[in-house]
Amino acid sequence: MLEGEDAVDFAQAQFASDLGTLEPGHWQWTCLLTAQGRVVAVALLLRPIATRLLLVTPGARSAELAERLRRFVLRRRVMLSVARPAVYGLGGATSGPAPNVGGAIHEIEGSLRIEIGGVAGRILQVGGTGPRLDAVARAAWRASDAMDGIPWLEGAAVEAWIPQALALGRLAAFSTRKGCYPGQEIVARTHFLGRNKRGLRRAMLPMGYDPPAPGTRLVGLQAAPDAEAHAEVVLAARGDGTGVVLAVARDDAPRVLQPAGGGPALAFDPLPGVATSGVTEPKML
Repeated sequence: MLEGEDAVDFAQAQFASDLGTLEPGHWQWTCLLTAQGRVVAVALLLRPIATRLLLVTPGARSAELAERLRRFVLRRRVMLSVARPAVYGLGGATSGPAPNVGGAIHEIEGSLRIEIGGVAGRILQVGGTGPRLDAVARAAWRASDAMDGIPWLEGAAVEAWIPQALALGRLAAFSTRKGCYPGQEIVARTHFLGRNKRGLRRAMLPMGYDPPAPGTRLVGLQAAPDAEAHAEVVLAARGDGTGVVLAVARDDAPRVLQPAGGGPALAFDPLPGVATSGVTEPKML
């Protein structure tokens, strides 16, 4: 949580999305970059009131990200704290080929709800009470994240890719128009000069195989195990029998790849609305 008179200005200087378009009572996707333009984390950014921001990330990275941000607070009037409210996954939102890039926050019985949408039409609830997600439900939610092309980062995928390679323009998670933020020069240069040669692709994981770990090298079917990787896994999950793999692939990568050293053949396709190279103009909220 970021709270205080300077919370929004501080976040605007640190995150890659444009908070100038984020009104109180609304949310957007964002990402945090290194100075070299590599993505540290993808997150949901909620602004329930004018002076408060909630950064929602999966897993156990909250403390790590808060500590990283504290280094840059200096004299700004903002307090950073790690909160762990209950988070619930619900259905009932309008479905579509891609998740929503932002929208209104709905306050219901002490909770904040946002409509992620996507293929399964999902709603995320922060706080309040609701149905607890067991291990099966959590796995299904993660598989829906992969199906929607939401590249949550962990392990070897952290600081591995620039936003364009992860197709984060599809989520409006970065801006090429706003002022300075860490990595902005790399993002702008890549966008305007078209130097990105990698893009996010999605494949279905056949039954009987465990999801490969982030950073797993993927090569062509006839390639030697030590061949240069055509792609690397970003996120993979299996839920309700459906397995999905997200990977960042080179533009010249063949459609069908497999883990280096052997594994299932995976037929990768670009996400809906994303060019092979992942060059997608960030949508304006």
